[in-house]
Amino acid sequence: MTLPMMRPMIRHHVITTLNDDAKHMAPVIRDALVEWVAGVPECRSFEIGLDLDLADNTGDLAIVAQFDSVEDYRVYATDERHLEIISTMISPNATSIARSQIEL
Repeated sequence: MTLPMMRPMIRHHVITTLNDDAKHMAPVIRDALVEWVAGVPECRSFEIGLDLDLADNTGDLAIVAQFDSVEDYRVYATDERHLEIISTMISPNATSIARSQIEL
């Protein structure tokens, strides 16, 4: 029996740590991203959550998104509204932003 070849998918991870005086922004950022990504058909799945503070040295906001292709990821990553949210809400309030993209 031969299994059909599956096309690899792209999974995007982001962990953001906010400045101490900007922790209150986490739910605001989450809500803005959820509203925006609903209009991005290239994004196959999008999960975002606030850290539960169960361990030390964790981020404040985590994202896992999945795409059918590198091209779809790039549409998401370069979307004008996405870049606006990053530049106006995330970057000014973050001490660190870690990102990775992996092939599944």
